[in-house]
Amino acid sequence: MQWIAEGHPDMDDWKTNIAESIDFGAAAVYVQGVKADQFYKAGRLDLLGKCVEFIKGRGVRAGSEPQT
Repeated sequence: MQWIAEGHPDMDDWKTNIAESIDFGAAAVYVQGVKADQFYKAGRLDLLGKCVEFIKGRGVRAGSEPQT
């Protein structure tokens, strides 16, 4: 069975929660909406992009990627 993890990264430590999900075997990870809203309200949308790139860099699906 594959599962998609709901990431809950913090602005001060945005990698740990995502890395744990990947290490536990998630087939994909997305950033939970409330967390994304917090990044937006704080003017830190750059962190959302970093989260997505970090997930993809670990070889896991993130965001909206086409199926291959």
